[in-house]
Amino acid sequence: MRNNHRQQLPLLVCSDIFGLTPALQAMFRLWRGPLLWLSPYQQSHQFQHDEQAYRYFLQQGGLDSYRQKLQQLLQSHAQSSSAPLLAVGFSAGAAALWCEAADIEPGLIKQAFCFYGGQIRFYPELQPKCPTSMMWAKESHFDVKALAQTVAATANVSSSFCQYGHGFINPASAQYHKQGAAFYQRWLLQQLTLACNS
Repeated sequence: MRNNHRQQLPLLVCSDIFGLTPALQAMFRLWRGPLLWLSPYQQSHQFQHDEQAYRYFLQQGGLDSYRQKLQQLLQSHAQSSSAPLLAVGFSAGAAALWCEAADIEPGLIKQAFCFYGGQIRFYPELQPKCPTSMMWAKESHFDVKALAQTVAATANVSSSFCQYGHGFINPASAQYHKQGAAFYQRWLLQQLTLACNS
């Protein structure tokens, strides 16, 4: 990310089912604006594998509970600040972000970035009120291209595909890909900086 001296917009990061891991927090260490973190959980947890994390996520209320947390955070931000947010979501965080972006006040989120939000397939009819960039990964249990095609017909939505599996950015995930993660971390920070300055 190029270092300029302009203050960056607040950035909301919605974690995947592993919650706020040190790796996720390190990913945004160069961001010079305020950072808002959202996790499905009240406390941090260490999971041995994706299945364990997913079971715990469901026990904590799953996507419905996560959406409620996001809704509360967005309402709180809207009441305390006039600055628009940039927002990034990973997996379950991307699905929660997709759902809530359809309900927000226009202008609250300047741009959203959703990485491998597989559960979006249950809500393809929603229409985000902000520009929303979808980054799709390889999925084994549904047709990613068909879903992307469905949501691409929606205003404000653009889609990109990568060659890596679901969770490739998260070192704790079985699908983690070191080179892919590094590439898309750089790409994301560049896109966020561009969105800040546009």
